[in-house]
Amino acid sequence: MRRPALPLTVRRLAPLLPVRRLAPALPVRRPAPLLPVRRLALLMAAALVTGSAVVADAPRLPWGPAGWQALWSMPVDVEDPEHPGDLRYGVSGEALAVSTSRGTVTVHDPLTGRTTHTIPADPGGSAVVTGVGVASGTVVVSRAAPGAAGPLVSGYDLATGAPLWRRAVTVASSPDGPATGPSVMVTDGGVTVLDRPASPAALATFDLRTGRRTARTTRPPRCHLHGAAASRTIMLISSCEGDRVELASVDPRTLRPHWTRSLPRSVSPFPRDQADTPPHLELTISADGHVYVEAGDVQAFYSPRGQRLSTAREAVERRPPALVTAPERWSEPFLLGSPPRISDSGFLNISDDWPLPAFLLSLETATGRLGGLPVDTPLSRSFLIGSAPGLAFVYDKTGRIIAYRATYGPSTASAPFGGVPPHDWPDACGLLTGRDLSLAGAGHRPNPGRTTLAGVRSPKPLACDWVPPADDGAVVSLTVEWVFRSPAAARKEFATEVARMERTGVYDPAHQTSHAMTQTLHTPTGSLEESLVVAGPVLVRLRSTSRQAVRLLTPRLQRNLLARHEPGTPVPGRRPHQARWSFPADGGIGRDLVLAGGTVYAGSADGKVYALDAATGATRWSHQTGGDVPTAPVVSGGAVYARNGAGRIVSLDSASGRPRWSRRLAGSDGVSLSSGVALAAGMVYACGDDSAVVALDAATGRPRWRAALAGDVRLATPVVTGGTVHVGSADGTLHALDAASGRRRWRFRAAGGTDFLPVVTSGATVYVPTRTGHVHALDRATGEPRWSFRAGARITAGPVVRGGAVYVGGGDGTLHRLDAATGRTSWTFAPGGGDGVHGGLVVARGTVYLHHVNGTLYALDAASGGRRWSFPAGEGVMSRPAVARGVVYVGNVEGRVHALDAATGRTRWTFRTSGEVRTTPVWAGGMVYVGSTTGEVSAIPAAGTTS
Repeated sequence: MRRPALPLTVRRLAPLLPVRRLAPALPVRRPAPLLPVRRLALLMAAALVTGSAVVADAPRLPWGPAGWQALWSMPVDVEDPEHPGDLRYGVSGEALAVSTSRGTVTVHDPLTGRTTHTIPADPGGSAVVTGVGVASGTVVVSRAAPGAAGPLVSGYDLATGAPLWRRAVTVASSPDGPATGPSVMVTDGGVTVLDRPASPAALATFDLRTGRRTARTTRPPRCHLHGAAASRTIMLISSCEGDRVELASVDPRTLRPHWTRSLPRSVSPFPRDQADTPPHLELTISADGHVYVEAGDVQAFYSPRGQRLSTAREAVERRPPALVTAPERWSEPFLLGSPPRISDSGFLNISDDWPLPAFLLSLETATGRLGGLPVDTPLSRSFLIGSAPGLAFVYDKTGRIIAYRATYGPSTASAPFGGVPPHDWPDACGLLTGRDLSLAGAGHRPNPGRTTLAGVRSPKPLACDWVPPADDGAVVSLTVEWVFRSPAAARKEFATEVARMERTGVYDPAHQTSHAMTQTLHTPTGSLEESLVVAGPVLVRLRSTSRQAVRLLTPRLQRNLLARHEPGTPVPGRRPHQARWSFPADGGIGRDLVLAGGTVYAGSADGKVYALDAATGATRWSHQTGGDVPTAPVVSGGAVYARNGAGRIVSLDSASGRPRWSRRLAGSDGVSLSSGVALAAGMVYACGDDSAVVALDAATGRPRWRAALAGDVRLATPVVTGGTVHVGSADGTLHALDAASGRRRWRFRAAGGTDFLPVVTSGATVYVPTRTGHVHALDRATGEPRWSFRAGARITAGPVVRGGAVYVGGGDGTLHRLDAATGRTSWTFAPGGGDGVHGGLVVARGTVYLHHVNGTLYALDAASGGRRWSFPAGEGVMSRPAVARGVVYVGNVEGRVHALDAATGRTRWTFRTSGEVRTTPVWAGGMVYVGSTTGEVSAIPAAGTTS
């Protein structure tokens, strides 16, 4: 079985034009420009850093790499800093060249980041930069031109930016060809093109200064090839029939091999049962020619001369000598990742999510030991774009390139710990006390976690899990993310992480402080709450599946850290916020809240029904139903009725939460259902998964009747009026059943499904919307059609019946006002843009409030359809606006709730919660209540605040 690929941080070292070409450039046709004395001195000092030279007056042994220090940083021009797929770059000791979104290439001094000049965009303006390389006084730019068979490759003088040559090369883009890896590779020996239209693969080299072809060769047929480039060599790994796997170093000038090595025969690139499957071949190469090889189940490191230095396991498990008698020599860094380890499946793993900083990984050239030192950029948002002697260039997803300079000094055990002595790191299990943990429940037991970092043992645990006594309890996890050299460095990283959370995460502004930030993470197994806390030089991460546990423990953790690392500093309070209170359920609140008797009732995706004090937010009770609760509960007669996604209906005492009864509908079979329940005349009505409607006794839960229907009714919620139960089905049939017996009174076959929007009754008429864009008005007693209207697009909002009119919104973005008696159109409103009206339709006090998918909330005159005002409420409003006391309240998927003056549309206040607001705001007693998809229930003063 093919092993999993290494993470993106490794793969990014093989762009279209190689960033591995990193060593000092050597001239090909003419001498390179003389370097200024200062720069030459700096580069010579950098050479000492990497161990490539030892001077006579070097400090006494032991001596070695000590760390990486930020030298400079610069912004880069990319459309999306988080996903810079359009960024191209080339690195050498001479220059750093970077593409821009405008098609230009900026050339920078590698020691200062200063822009020396800019290479203009392609004259035609349509060619996109696909690769950049720097070598021997030349910048090489590859561009993809529309309609061209291959890239257009151009050479420019590094010193002036003047164009030298331009030519088209033919490179097949099919991933099924005989060769993979970068198609155009720039070295001191020229520009080498990996031609792969068909087997056998061919290589051609072009002169850096003239673009003239200087060499061409063809590889053996029926072989799969992968290539990569360093400063002075092309490295090729090939797999041919007969299980023959070879690694070769090729002179780019002549394309003749320097050396060839056969890889172990245990590699099976052509399994007998997968003869046509391309083998897994991968190379990652440093600028000085050290190479990491992946071929089948083999992972190994080789020297520039072809010596196998170590397997991946040997590279990780080899320990440094107890007594260092000579300076260690390290390769230039060519991997960026977490401290290396061997995974349970036996492969190299450098993609752990701990510790926070990324490590620049290099190879000790004598022993093949893989080691690394941290940089002050988190691995989660960075990748290596290249290196030069003593320098490394890292892209940070804040949209910047950071240059790091290696420092050189006595070897110490604190190097992997960022220069901080291991005994100065805090004990993770000691950062929360037993009394603190009691807030999350009694009986949590500490379980110490990681005790080593990059092979160096810490005297204290660096992570801790507190395990509850019961299996259904939530584990609380704490990790010391990093201990920085100074509090200022810790604050800087905390601020950067906070900015990233605010930009891309689902964070909780209600509990944000100057030292803590909380966000909700969505994982394949569910939601995870985490807080990032900083104090002094320490950055700590707290996590749990229980949002309440993280909410309660974060202030305690913040207090404990400040007492240790910033004694005397007052514990910061929460930032000013508009919420009177907020409550964190452990699952999303996706349907409307219910307010009754001073209590807020909410159903959550964590399977619970919550009852919260409307004034304080305190939990009065909660009940686990055994499955997510996707619909709003129903409160009546001292009882709360709720249905979960597994088809179970529960009845709970509204005051205590005590179960009165519970019943699982027949035919539910574990299928997640999203239909709700209806309550009328002492009966509970619901639809099952077996195309049936059931009626249960509201007091006991005993079945009263069951009616089997034709058509799927899983998405339908029964509507009960005047002793009749109305249920729509996916096949377009509306069923009218006697509420007492379940006997069919009538049925109506509509054009299109009637199950996804509720039917609406008004007086003696039933209004039925359909998926195909029809609205039917039926006699409520007989089911006879009174009129029918076709909107021209599926009905996505309404019908809403007010003042003798019916309002419906269509998927084409048009709102229709119909005469309730005749169905004739009174007026239409079509603002254009977007793809429909989705749920956001309310009529109140002569005004229609319509949220359109174009992101705008419109207020229209109900009589004429004339626009009164509009407001940019944001895209993705999934709930209806609410109107109360002259104010319109509307929420959106950005987590914002807007309070607008109903007459003018002027903003009174805006509230920010975590997650998406999908519930209709509820006004009561001067408060507005909303729920969010992260499980947040918030109570906001309707008058707003001055914050």
